[in-house]
Amino acid sequence: MQDFDFGKQLESESWDQLAIMLRSIPIKLEGPKLRKVKKEMQLLRHVLHAQLLTLNGNNEVDMSFFVSCIKSFGRIEKKLESNGIQNNEFMVFFRLLIGKMRKQKLLVKKPLEMQKEFGRMKGVIDDDYTL
Repeated sequence: MQDFDFGKQLESESWDQLAIMLRSIPIKLEGPKLRKVKKEMQLLRHVLHAQLLTLNGNNEVDMSFFVSCIKSFGRIEKKLESNGIQNNEFMVFFRLLIGKMRKQKLLVKKPLEMQKEFGRMKGVIDDDYTL
């Protein structure tokens, strides 16, 4: 019997298909403490959906978008963990999306801002946050 590797399956999907999958994943959080986190996750899902639809399959991801995704993921994951929530469906899918983005070429649209972007990336790495 073969093991099914969802991450490998996800890597072979097109960005358009991933955007559709992203919209279909429900964000199930209940309670007054989690209301703000749920809204943040809904906004993140909307932004990610729009951004994934713009990727044209040339294996390039904007570096500032990539860094923002990692920071957003870390911030939301910490909030969920502080409320005792582990392995939320949306966050698992988001982690796999970031994994697929890591395998793409990073694109810096404005060369003068490249140093600033690397500084932001360094901040993510220095904070000991890894996926």
